[in-house]
Amino acid sequence: PLAQRKLPPAGDAVLDASEVTKRFSGLVANNAVNLTVRAGEVHALIGPNGAGKSTFFNMISGVDDPTSGTVKLMGQAMAGKPSRAFAALGLGRTFQHVRLLGQRTVLENVALGAHLRGQRGWLSAMLRTDRKEEAALLAEARRQIERCGLLPYIDQPAASLPLGQQRIVEIARALTGQPTLLLLDEPAAGLRHLEKQSLAKLLAQLRSEGLAILIVEHDMEFVMNLADRVTVLEFGTVIASDVPAAVQADPRVMAAYLGGDLPGVHA
Repeated sequence: PLAQRKLPPAGDAVLDASEVTKRFSGLVANNAVNLTVRAGEVHALIGPNGAGKSTFFNMISGVDDPTSGTVKLMGQAMAGKPSRAFAALGLGRTFQHVRLLGQRTVLENVALGAHLRGQRGWLSAMLRTDRKEEAALLAEARRQIERCGLLPYIDQPAASLPLGQQRIVEIARALTGQPTLLLLDEPAAGLRHLEKQSLAKLLAQLRSEGLAILIVEHDMEFVMNLADRVTVLEFGTVIASDVPAAVQADPRVMAAYLGGDLPGVHA
């Protein structure tokens, strides 16, 4: 069997970003951002286009380093560590632009997410040099595929699926790594209404199991109905961080969204 990761108690801080700043020459993409994500919660990071959300995601997942400030994952300072070190501690993520092996099947794509849980690594499993471990990886992948409602497509090439379903494949792949913290970059983009409902149900189930989830999303109705807390960025600076109802009523937030109501959200 694959090694199992024990999730922290609900309410424990899984990710703690403190005064995180990122400068590109004269441009400040993130300005002293503070954000904490706790086990058993969905935390949404929202803001207009160009607010610095993707830059922040990259810094808290090891893709890029902050200019200043600290990022702690499971209580460990992560300065200068590569993304694989974040993954080893239990961070899983999806991307704004889908990153799948298009000609490989859904099963093969999802199984790649479990390679850190094996002893021999993904390459030996894919080359079938260790059939027991290969079977364990594929069984875990199948379990997550079924969990995400993708079983009818398990043997299809990933590229043959609509964009919305490809996004769900990415989530299933991240789940095979048995993450403690799941970062989702616009997971509802391209999904139809029923697909969004299924996604929200899945994320609510993961939250109830103790997973910490940080989500960047432009669909405000989806976010406000799902998130426990919402942090709002504008020009790289946090202008609000609270429960959804309080964020919706914040004048600074409404002003940031074209001076009116949040798009897709109605009183």
